[in-house]
Amino acid sequence: MTKIAVAVLPSFAVRGITFDNRQQVIVRMKENQLLELVPEPENRYDPNAITILFAGEKIGYVPRQYSAYLKFLLQQGAELYISCVRIVEKLTPEGKIRIPIVLIYQLIEEPEICQRDLEGGGR
Repeated sequence: MTKIAVAVLPSFAVRGITFDNRQQVIVRMKENQLLELVPEPENRYDPNAITILFAGEKIGYVPRQYSAYLKFLLQQGAELYISCVRIVEKLTPEGKIRIPIVLIYQLIEEPEICQRDLEGGGR
């Protein structure tokens, strides 16, 4: 069987990207690079918080509305992958910031389809 990538959420903008010099890390990112998801249960604002890392450095967080679902998937042993699909630049009063847009996906086994099913004779 082959594996196919299935998105587990719509793409989203990484949150918290303007804190702790994260823009200095984000500026080194390129589109299509893999990132890392790390649960942060000690987070005082959200016990479901999930950190996003690039090259071992924090760039921000998964949006709160998705974090509990992703935490559940990770606790169930799902192998989740995250990649940067786009980087958007935005002007702010403080200057230009870069906003990574990411997609989280899972590799799943593709079901085998018999040739006769493809030809319409499988029923």
